[in-house]
Parts: sequence; structure tokens; C-alpha cells
Amino acid sequence: MKTNQLKILLLITITTVIVAVISSHYRSPTSNIQKELLFPELNTRINDVSEISIQANEATLNLIRTADKWGIKEADGYPALFNNIRQTVIAVSTLRIVAQKTSNPDLYARLGVEAPETKRALSHLLTLKDSSGQTLASLIVGKARHSKSAIDNPGIYVRLPDQEQALLVEGMLGISANISDWFRRQVFDIKSDRVREISIQHHDGTSVLLKRENDIDELMLTNIPEGKKAQSGVILSSMGIMLESLLVDNVRATDKVEYPEVQSTATLKTFDGIIATIHSAKVGEHRYARFSFAYDASIAEPLDVDSSNADDSGVDKPSVAQEVDYLTEVTSGWVYEIPEFKFKLFTKRLSSLIRDSDENDKIPELGSPGQ
Repeated sequence: MKTNQLKILLLITITTVIVAVISSHYRSPTSNIQKELLFPELNTRINDVSEISIQANEATLNLIRTADKWGIKEADGYPALFNNIRQTVIAVSTLRIVAQKTSNPDLYARLGVEAPETKRALSHLLTLKDSSGQTLASLIVGKARHSKSAIDNPGIYVRLPDQEQALLVEGMLGISANISDWFRRQVFDIKSDRVREISIQHHDGTSVLLKRENDIDELMLTNIPEGKKAQSGVILSSMGIMLESLLVDNVRATDKVEYPEVQSTATLKTFDGIIATIHSAKVGEHRYARFSFAYDASIAEPLDVDSSNADDSGVDKPSVAQEVDYLTEVTSGWVYEIPEFKFKLFTKRLSSLIRDSDENDKIPELGSPGQ
């Protein structure tokens, strides 16, 4: 009898434990769902954000909204990428507190939540404000959480600048104080097979002139001095990519950059009528270029009868004249800091495109030995 009573008691105990575990399992997701928003009021004020400030250890970036257009203050108001701004604001508004972490300043660096001005700090102070200057959100963004659980539930360590307590929050937030991460770096892309002619004029009177009759031929150097010959076709052809996939490193307003008198002017003409003019100069350690565009219908070759003006999706592509209007709108009033290899193309000298002729290059006269 006692044995049966013990068995019943043991069964009741096991059942109670199982029920408790199951109950705990089903209750736990509810607490996860109810994780507190880091900035609960920001969700209702996303459209009020008019200024974003990002302070890093050695740089500060300010994005300002003016008349529904976002610009980069440090680039004289050059248009910023709206999608990047939108994603940042939404990401901040959806951050949820997962856990409290250290409040010991000596341990901040482990989480990357030290003040940005701290020596060798990798953190960023991100601040969102409205048009009146009121702060809507401000946080020090630290390192991402690295764990197995972070794969499904990404998290980052943060700290509110007026609090000592560091936090682990749920969400993703990529922040950079580099100007080039906030604007469209590829300004335009004029493919090399469109290029008909390139000329470069230097301040000292020297020049370079390359031409070709059609897009099948290679660019040929036309102003070769006597006793010299052109470099290889590979070197000459590389000149055609000067406006192909042009990525810039920084942008300034034209009236903010004092262009020196020592500069080079390159003119590029395409088969379909684009005339691009590039004024290049070095200002300190920076390599700058200014662009202007024009359309000349008289040099444009007519389209083939069977050719289509539609792209792969069936949508009509803009005409060359419309393309020039767009290029003018984008580049007018701006000076671009360009990579060194593009600057070298824009300022190429004749001496780098020619070499000495030698006896092996000479064509033997008729009737001479070897004929």
C-alpha cells in the first residue's frame, strides 16, 4: 500500500514539474515581445527628424534637411542619400532594450560605448533633432553583439550619453562619419566605347589629341612629334575610360574652392554628341575636377534604322540631349575630389603617351636588303 502511495506521489510531483516547465516555456516569448523601446516616442516623430549628427573620434558629420531635401553640411549641402537616412532613423526608432550591461567606465571600451572623443575610440555619438533643435534621440553606438543568438536576433551595445549604464539592444544600426558613405559616389558612367575624341590642354601650352573613326577602332594619338612613336594600343585605349564609372571621394561647392591657375582642361566627345569638359587641378593634397556638359547634334551619328531606344525592361531610355541635361543638373556648381588614377587620366601629358623610335621601327625602303 505504501509503495502505491509513493508511486502516486512521485507521479504527481513529476506532472507538476512538467506543467511548470511548459507554462514557463509559453510565458517566456511574451516577455521578449514586450521588450521596451529605447526611444518610445521616436516612432511617432520620425517625419520630424530634420538633423542627424554623427560624431566619431576624429570626424563629425552633419546631415541637414532643408525644404524636404537632405544635404551634407561638411560637403556644402551636397545631396545626401535619402534611403541611408531613412534606414538610420527607422533603425533607431525600433531599437529594443534586451539587457543592462556594465556601468563601469573602465569596461566601456570592451563594448565600444566609450565617449567618441576618448583616445582611439571606435564608438559613434548619434543624435537626431527636429527643425527647432530639440533632441529626439541621442545614443553612443558601440560594437555589434557576436554570439549564436545574434544570427537570428542581431544586437548592438549602446549607451545613452547622459547615463553610465551600458545596454544591449535588439536591432541593427550601421553608422559612419565618412562623408563618402552618405552620397552617391558614382556621379556618372560614360562608357569607353562611346568615346570618339579626347583632347587635353595644359597650362604650359602642351597638348594631347586622340581620335578614332568608329567604336571598333582603337583610339589613335594624332599629334606625335617627329622621331617619336605612340605607346602601345593598350595604353592609348585606357584613356577612353576617363569618364567610365566615375567614383568621387568628396564634394565641395564651386565657390568654396579656390582653383589655381595651374590646371589642365580635358575635352571628351562621344559618337552620339556629348561634349564633356573637365577642368582638373591639385589644391594642396586634394585632386579636384569640375565638369560641364553640352550636346552637339551635328557630331552625333544617326541611329541604325532597326535600333530601339528601349532598355531591357521595355522602358524608353532618355535621349542623349536629356542625358546631357541630367549630367549638367547633377554636376553644375560642384567640384569633385577624384581618385589619383582618374586625375592622372584627366591630366595625361604627351610625353607619357610616346616613346623614341628605333631602327626596328623604321619601314625599309623598296629594293633594300630584306625586301
